[in-house]
Amino acid sequence: MAYALTEDDDQIVNGSVSVLSQDTGLSLTLAGGNREFDAGGDDVTFGYVKAGYQTESIASFGKMAFAIDYAMNENALGLSDESTSYGFQAVQNIEAVGTDLYLGVRNNELDQPGQDFDDVLVVLAGARIKF
Repeated sequence: MAYALTEDDDQIVNGSVSVLSQDTGLSLTLAGGNREFDAGGDDVTFGYVKAGYQTESIASFGKMAFAIDYAMNENALGLSDESTSYGFQAVQNIEAVGTDLYLGVRNNELDQPGQDFDDVLVVLAGARIKF
């Protein structure tokens, strides 16, 4: 948890929590926050949730992890905007060579009064080699 009071007397509150069950491999992350402007106007808010699963039973050469997440923001740009983002991620560890292979897919949406934006779909794939 965090709390801040800016020089303009805006109040900012945010926090997060994550839990992992070693027995089941299930995990959950929750986060959220708010900025209340002392001078008035729309507050800025955000929320985030992520659920994951880790297992070593799919491949014998390392742990595999999956996650889905969802994020929302309101008034982040100060234009009565609303944005959402949701995604899926997978990581396969290859212990023998110190490598993680990863794949992520994310969709981003933005709504603003009087504007029409296309959604943005992002695909990310790669490897991380530890040496």
